[in-house]
Amino acid sequence: MEDEREEVGLSSIKKLASCDKGTRDKALTFLLDTWLPTHTLISEDLMKKLWKGLFYCVWHADKVPVQSQLADSLSTLIPKLDLSLSLQYFSVFLLTMRREWSGIDVYSFRNV
Repeated sequence: MEDEREEVGLSSIKKLASCDKGTRDKALTFLLDTWLPTHTLISEDLMKKLWKGLFYCVWHADKVPVQSQLADSLSTLIPKLDLSLSLQYFSVFLLTMRREWSGIDVYSFRNV
């Protein structure tokens, strides 16, 4: 049962990096509203994959209002999660930003 839930999550996580906004939005809604809140803790590896997908989902959002709305959705999720999952979610967010920050190109900064 747990492996099946992990597989469902993993397939949706991969869709977060899609070039198609509709695909990303559908995956994001499922992951944030349905899949993640049903967990109390997930593996560190899966959380890292989730945040890498979320990072690229934000990266694909090319307009500031869309990015702001997405950032709000990602941050307002924290108090809705189980405490241990919230701590893991935020910790891996910080790790992801540290890992990916240097890879953001100068062009992306100019668009902000």
